[in-house]
Amino acid sequence: MTFDGLTFAHERFDVPYRYPYHLGLFMAVNAIPGCYAVIDGPDCLYRKAEWIHGKHDLCSTLLDAGARHRIVPTMMHSGEVIKSKGDAVQSRLRRLAQLPEAELVLINSMPHVQIIGTQYDKIIAEVEAEVPQPIIEVASRALEGDWLDGYAEVLNSLAGRIPVAREHQPNSVAIIGLFMDRTEADHLANVAELERCVSALGLEPRSTWLSNRPLAHLTRAGTASILLALPHGREAAEILAKRSGATVVPIEQPFGLRGTIRMLRALAKATGREDRAEAFIDAELRELLPRFEWLVPSVLLGRNLAFSGDPTLFDGLLDGVRELGMDVMYLIAPCRRPTFGCILDEDVHGTIPQVTFAEPRTTVARHLTELNDGLDLTIGGTHTPGVDPRLKPVPRMEFGFPSFFTHALHSSPFLGFHGWAWFVQTVANTVMVEQRRSAI
Repeated sequence: MTFDGLTFAHERFDVPYRYPYHLGLFMAVNAIPGCYAVIDGPDCLYRKAEWIHGKHDLCSTLLDAGARHRIVPTMMHSGEVIKSKGDAVQSRLRRLAQLPEAELVLINSMPHVQIIGTQYDKIIAEVEAEVPQPIIEVASRALEGDWLDGYAEVLNSLAGRIPVAREHQPNSVAIIGLFMDRTEADHLANVAELERCVSALGLEPRSTWLSNRPLAHLTRAGTASILLALPHGREAAEILAKRSGATVVPIEQPFGLRGTIRMLRALAKATGREDRAEAFIDAELRELLPRFEWLVPSVLLGRNLAFSGDPTLFDGLLDGVRELGMDVMYLIAPCRRPTFGCILDEDVHGTIPQVTFAEPRTTVARHLTELNDGLDLTIGGTHTPGVDPRLKPVPRMEFGFPSFFTHALHSSPFLGFHGWAWFVQTVANTVMVEQRRSAI
């Protein structure tokens, strides 16, 4: 299914379907215990933090009832910008120095402050003797970037500053670029699943960025001999490798069986463990594939879906659902960059459905409405644009950011072998619940 490629005149003025830079930065802060972010900007930054804390992530510690928030705005509004000399930033840094739980401080700014060119490196130099925590400036790219850029930029900044060792730990792997948008049991299980896959090859998972572990764990990446670079961490891995001399192994997201197998084979090739990888892959598939045997012909075969979310999942999704007899009619990315971390190739993935990036929300809703009669399922976050409510209801599976009404209280990964089993299970359950509802 292809669209006419047009955006109606009234749609051009609608809010684009994408999430802002600082949400990604906040996700990274949220996933590093003991990390605080001083943001040169007004208190509306708290509103962004509330998208994560207590809504998308029930385990978040970004905000605190005692006002010891990990997001620390300087309250710099537009009327004060012209007079700013960075004093508010310095005062926040000195205040954070008194918090024993603060292990790392990031500095960033809002666009209206960015334009005056405040020299944060100079501010850091003036106070770092008084502040025991490392202070790292994160590039302020909110004008040209989005949430995925904000997350990746935190990793880039860490990669350029953490200490590195002269000698690597042999057979050790640092996983760089795991996208942890919340600290609930789904993303914690992703960490465990990827580290399980690394261990299955006889390698040590030395550090995972990010994994809801503190700075001390992240700095262990400076001693790893292999950097397994996921899409959101490829630039960070290259930065770190130039400093440490480690070998970078770039991979696609291990989403779906083929994506997971590609990850294992790439890591095995880099470490000379091909036989061990093939034995592990064979054992995992023997255990997993029989579980899908009944679901495919009775529930999944012939179903069509639309997917909204992180575009680095697109290739794994196309491969995975087509192996189950389903097809994808529409891919929606709530971000700006059409090539971020994923290359879709008809020779590899077959026919590529319509893909849109940061389209106006009304345009996305119109496309979904046009496809409605042929859709059996939509997958996406809480704020994925909807279809005309007068049309045939289509089952909806809440997945990705933000998920305000679906939370993970027990292990439920979506990456790796175990993650694909969870994903297929959830897709099938969503479809079957709607079948049951329609039959009543």
